[in-house]
Amino acid sequence: MINSYSIPPFISSILVISLGLFVFLKNRYGSSNISFLFFTFVLFMWLFFEAILYSSKDTDMIIAMSKWEYIGVTAIPFACLNLVLVMLKKRISKLSYVLLGVIYIIVIYLVFRTDFIINGVHKFYWGYYGRASTFHALYLLIWLVIYLRATYLMYEGIKDKDNIYSFEERNRFKYMFLILMVGVIGIVDFLPKYGFNIYPIGYLFSPILCIIITCAILKHQLMDIKIVIRRGLVYSILITVFTVIYLCIVILAERLFQVMLGYRSLLVSIIFASIIALLFAPLKNKIQFLIDRIFLGKSPEQIVQENELLRQELLRSEKLKTVATFASGMAHEIKNPLTAIKTFTEYLPKKRDDREFMDKFSRIVGSEVRRIDDLVHQLLDFSKPAPLQLEDTNIHKLIDDTLDILSSQFIKYKIDVNKDYKLSVDSSVIKIDPQKMKQVFMNLFINAIEAMPNGGALTISTGTEHLEQSIGGSVKQGYTENKSIKITISDTGFGISKKDLPHIFEPFYSTKEKGSGLGLSIVYNIIEEHKGYIKVESKIKQGTRFIIGLL
Repeated sequence: MINSYSIPPFISSILVISLGLFVFLKNRYGSSNISFLFFTFVLFMWLFFEAILYSSKDTDMIIAMSKWEYIGVTAIPFACLNLVLVMLKKRISKLSYVLLGVIYIIVIYLVFRTDFIINGVHKFYWGYYGRASTFHALYLLIWLVIYLRATYLMYEGIKDKDNIYSFEERNRFKYMFLILMVGVIGIVDFLPKYGFNIYPIGYLFSPILCIIITCAILKHQLMDIKIVIRRGLVYSILITVFTVIYLCIVILAERLFQVMLGYRSLLVSIIFASIIALLFAPLKNKIQFLIDRIFLGKSPEQIVQENELLRQELLRSEKLKTVATFASGMAHEIKNPLTAIKTFTEYLPKKRDDREFMDKFSRIVGSEVRRIDDLVHQLLDFSKPAPLQLEDTNIHKLIDDTLDILSSQFIKYKIDVNKDYKLSVDSSVIKIDPQKMKQVFMNLFINAIEAMPNGGALTISTGTEHLEQSIGGSVKQGYTENKSIKITISDTGFGISKKDLPHIFEPFYSTKEKGSGLGLSIVYNIIEEHKGYIKVESKIKQGTRFIIGLL
């Protein structure tokens, strides 16, 4: 039979590791996410084995569980220190890592192989608990030193004497410091090991603190940090209160039935569990609605609407950024025809009667005006949103026109442009939306320029590729021929790291300090609209290559 006192730490252990996995799966390569997963894992081990210990009846298992929980308990200050170092973007020497590892291994060895730290168990009203032995006080001192070292490092980050952290980062450090200070209260769980008949309540703080850290890691860039803490804390307290009430009802009902009928009613427990499962979802929504109203002054629906409006605004902002670059290049292009027109108009008063001059004037000025008009129309077509307008387009000419617009940028940043067009004149004409594809090339060329601030080479090549090779062995819906046009755009810039590479086409994912993370997302969507594909290959300090396939 499960001891009712085992239920709270068991639920806490599941909640804690669930939060860790949730944060990790949001970004498997984020250092904060990985460190937080490690932190929640050691908390899980501590709480899980403690829950088993309370309900154990077998002597050998009781002794084993009292030692196994120390794998997690001992790792808690190490996990805290690691999380703090990651947040502060600090590194410690390899020797320090080795030293910490050796300390951990020695402690675990002493726990499992000797009686120096744990020697037997105490029996309390809630269950069994490990008994502190000769060197447990020394163990506890080492535990506290490492934990307090992590807390002090976070305090130094708040002070930031060297001004290396942003205002937002220091705000995060403040609440993390507060979490560490509150978390140290969990040390009361060591008291029963010295014979104090006090039910360990560390399980109560662990999920609350983990919920707050989860909110901070996932949302610190989306809302004010104080709101995150307040909302996270209120959510945690309310959920904990309802969980405790539920457990109390179950325990009281079981005890009542035991007195009345002489046995423990598992059926009652199942019924209450079913009821709470049905009530929890709408109750949680009501709690969220009330807290959002209190702290943000808005309902969840209003927040969703505002987030959607913000997303649309960012999309427009990204489009305007590209249009601005496009307009800048066009301004350079317009200067040439304006110079020709200006030259002719200056000579016009003197050569009004020169027939040859007038014929040449009419021909060239008319041609240059049409050129300017065409450029202006291109800008207007480029900037306004429109559904896909497919038309026969020479892909080489479209690429050349886009490169011409950015020619001044290539000169400014000393970038050599190399073309390797292998398509014939006939096969280079395909049915696409020229304005949208120009936006694709514009975004990719701008990215290449930004990746080569000190100069480099941009190479554009075209050719054909069998569809089975280009899309992994199956013809994509919408293709009617066996070959696609392959366009490769390569640069010799900074490159993209392996951890960022899988995410570059995701909306709002950016490695640039001032990037919105929408440029490549727009590129991807336009290629998808054309029923094509886009792939990327990159190596740090060697460059990046985008491969586009079009019908």
